[in-house]
Amino acid sequence: ERVAHTHDAAVVHEGEEGDRMYVVVSGEFCAYKAPADGSAPRAVKMYGCGSTFGEHALRAIMQIAEDLSKGLV
Repeated sequence: ERVAHTHDAAVVHEGEEGDRMYVVVSGEFCAYKAPADGSAPRAVKMYGCGSTFGEHALRAIMQIAEDLSKGLV
């Protein structure tokens, strides 16, 4: 499913359960991390055209589904 996001819109939030992978088709996305001390979030990674994110959550979901199908869970 193709989804467009506006400038400065949050796509995902740290700690959310992930259920999809994103591919940057145009523009750039910046990942921010909020420090434990409560100070302002800081940029930790830039994603440009062709970059992906969210794939780790997708892999985990696929592994759980595979384990369930084998009766391992």
